[in-house]
Amino acid sequence: MNTYISNDIGQLLEDNGYGTQGSDLFIGDIPWDVDNGINILEIAGPEQRKFYRLYEADIEITVRNNSTQTALEKITDIMDFLHLKGNFQATSSYVYFIHALSNREDVGRDENKRKLYKVTFRVIYREDIS
Repeated sequence: MNTYISNDIGQLLEDNGYGTQGSDLFIGDIPWDVDNGINILEIAGPEQRKFYRLYEADIEITVRNNSTQTALEKITDIMDFLHLKGNFQATSSYVYFIHALSNREDVGRDENKRKLYKVTFRVIYREDIS
């Protein structure tokens, strides 16, 4: 059972007031008609150590907002919350450690002039074996 850690990170952000999944917090892609939202995307990471049931995943979190200031504040808050967080039970995995691989990255604006910022995190975790 290899769960997607992005779902656990999404639930963690929702549980801590960063958004509501399906409304302004999304896994995989923000719908085009949502102006202000957070997207969590699991991207390629290092080789997995499946024998030990230990996984590493790289997660890209993007904030899109009509306001540059709001987007910057939101991505900064998320980065401060997740960076160096560890040793906790998530919904379907145990997370040993989360750390930022990048600083806030200004991605520019999309076609509708909404501001985009992103941060990439590495998550070290194991599947829930209970």
